Amino acid sequence: FSDFDFAPPIIFQFPNAQSPTMFIAADLDGDDAIDLIVPGRSLEHQIYLLRGAGDGTFPLAMATTIQLEEQAQWVALATLDADEHPDLAVIVRGVTSKLVIIRGLGGFAFDVDNAVVIHLPDRQGENVEAHDFDGDGDLDLGIVMQRTDSMLVYRNDGAAGFTLDERVLVDETTTGYAFPSSLIADDFDGDGDLDVAMSEVATARVAVAMNTGRGHFGEELLHQPVFGAPSMNIADLDADGDRDLLVPGGTLVFQGYVTLLRNQQDGTFGGFDGITTTFTGPSGFTWHAAAGDFDGDGDLDVVSGQVLAASVGFVERTDEGELTFAFPIQFGEIGTFIRYVQPVDVDGDGDLDLIAADIGEHWLLVYLNQTVQGATPAGAGGSPPARDPSIAALASAVAALPRASALTVQAMLADWGPVVGAGEFDLTGDGRVDFDDIASFVGLTSEGAAAGDPPPPPDECTKDAGPCDEPNGSPGCDNLECCAIVCDFDAFCCDVEWDETCVEGWANLCEPPPVCPSPGSCFEAHDNPGCDDPACCELICIIDPLCCDVDAVWDSVCAAEAQRLCTQDACEVVCPPGAVLEAFDECEERFNEGCSAGAVPMLTPIACGDTVCALINTGPRDTDWYELELVEPATVTWTVTSEFPSQVFVVQGDCDVRFGIIGQAYGGACTPASVTLNLDPGIYGLYVATGTPVRKYIRGVPCPPDKKKGEEPAPQAYGRVYVAAIGCEAPNACPADLSGDGTVGPPDLAALLAAWGAGAGSPADLDGNGTVGPPDLAILLASWGACPAS
Repeated sequence: FSDFDFAPPIIFQFPNAQSPTMFIAADLDGDDAIDLIVPGRSLEHQIYLLRGAGDGTFPLAMATTIQLEEQAQWVALATLDADEHPDLAVIVRGVTSKLVIIRGLGGFAFDVDNAVVIHLPDRQGENVEAHDFDGDGDLDLGIVMQRTDSMLVYRNDGAAGFTLDERVLVDETTTGYAFPSSLIADDFDGDGDLDVAMSEVATARVAVAMNTGRGHFGEELLHQPVFGAPSMNIADLDADGDRDLLVPGGTLVFQGYVTLLRNQQDGTFGGFDGITTTFTGPSGFTWHAAAGDFDGDGDLDVVSGQVLAASVGFVERTDEGELTFAFPIQFGEIGTFIRYVQPVDVDGDGDLDLIAADIGEHWLLVYLNQTVQGATPAGAGGSPPARDPSIAALASAVAALPRASALTVQAMLADWGPVVGAGEFDLTGDGRVDFDDIASFVGLTSEGAAAGDPPPPPDECTKDAGPCDEPNGSPGCDNLECCAIVCDFDAFCCDVEWDETCVEGWANLCEPPPVCPSPGSCFEAHDNPGCDDPACCELICIIDPLCCDVDAVWDSVCAAEAQRLCTQDACEVVCPPGAVLEAFDECEERFNEGCSAGAVPMLTPIACGDTVCALINTGPRDTDWYELELVEPATVTWTVTSEFPSQVFVVQGDCDVRFGIIGQAYGGACTPASVTLNLDPGIYGLYVATGTPVRKYIRGVPCPPDKKKGEEPAPQAYGRVYVAAIGCEAPNACPADLSGDGTVGPPDLAALLAAWGAGAGSPADLDGNGTVGPPDLAILLASWGACPAS
């Protein structure tokens, strides 16, 4: 048993329903006491600066706040300019995400009045970390963007001036959104520069991107399946000199589980070790984990925070062999959602205490360490905490969900708090995402009882009643769902008559005002939903409702989609004679989902010279994977012509361990997407799905109405047909010889520079990644001189 002793928690209660998302622990004023910087989700839009008293308390009377225009999601504290004072990099969580740079003036003073606001090009910033990615001596910023599955790298000019340098897509091959939630930077491959790892809350993966030098990250992302991945942390658990990844189990493992991914120093993670940090049985799910030497014996122990468990769990590393842990112990019988934990010596007595942030109860919990330091594990363990029966019932219901539904719950928990934007997880419509919404999703009432069928609408709400959009002279109207909503709000509409007031209620409650057309160019971002071209607006609204929700804005993502898609006309792709007809996917049936997260690996064999005609759909997003086996080197060209915006990838690796994209292209509206690569003998995956360079699409290419089990058909923007062809030739021994004169030299360099920025299909795209850029220049320079003999 783990042998730890902690005092009952000291509770700091935030006013104004501040829901803490994380915190920074640091001695801001130099008085040798730990202070806290706490961002959070609330309608007050504040960051709390809490002065530590040195005894584990943070008196509210001594607290100050930083006022922002929107909710603060995450904070990095680092010296970003040339002075000696730490500055703040803040991710603001709003309809559009922003990066706010607030210069430090020393102590608790920050220059809020002169804060620099940078509008981020992607959606819902989740995490920001400050690191020297390019090795130039100043700190750059890496930002995880949850709703566009991307990481943004902002380069620092040395004076806290930041410019966007790179955008890395985190998981393009999954059937839905990956929802990256955290970012860790470390030298994972031992080459002297910082790589990054990101947890994917909605796909239960860790994505690793290698720094290719000078702060750029390669096209190839490695993906490691894990149990959960709502967050991530880093520590050298196995004491081998490099740091390993701690990945909580989230809602996929019902036992307080943490996965330890052991760093192999080559960019991969082996030793898929599991650490149970709370008791088995109905004890909730692990959301965040950290490591620290709580007992002073020289090795790292593990602590975790639970959701639906109201506790923190500690597990002690023992000295009984390599990387073994004792039975866990739990503390706490209060709280609901421990979102963040951090070991820190908060009372200055030389041992590590614990601070935990409870986003559900608006608390900080401080556990003071009373463990005898340096002791050998010999304790009797602890007892599972008593819990609110409704929370226990909800935890049991979530534990019984299939994997896909459990991942949805995990994404809902990541969105906890006041609604931002479309609010698709606010199932109860109260303006917040919380346990009531999760209870609704899993079929429970908020009291934990089975919900059963929803209550029937009033008898007056029938298909035979009059229309809802005009006074009809009788009680009720013919749209059952909307009629019930209006009559619940105004009983007169069902008890007496559906009059003008009821029609107004129908318009306000059930039919949001149209946004197409709306002021603002479709090709430029602006601060209202919709845009001025009705056809373009309606197209983008079908595939990207976030552009048209009444509480949203037409952001840079909407504008980029319009620039790419609104200039294309719809087209028809005809299957050519002799093409192999794929076993067409029926609605919600998937036959060749390959390495898509959550799918059993299934790839359709394809051979050189084959042409395939097939269908794609969205809702959920369909991904088609083909397997090509080469027995000798070849120059392979993978070309897809489709009726829809298409993503086309060539993938190498094992679905169960790691795989990476080695070539990609984008097409659509009968514009082919083509990738050409020189490949060695081996097995490769060829991938087709809906999407553009901006993001993947899960709407706009629906199944036919007759396949939707009688439901209303989803709006359709594009057709479903595509034709894919695979061509193979003897490999080009000298692809960098663009001039064909037998030598790689100045003419070839000039040709490559002239093609800089060109897309897929350019001869200068030497690495086949779809863009002529730095990797192609590196290949050309490495090939300089006479070409090898054929």
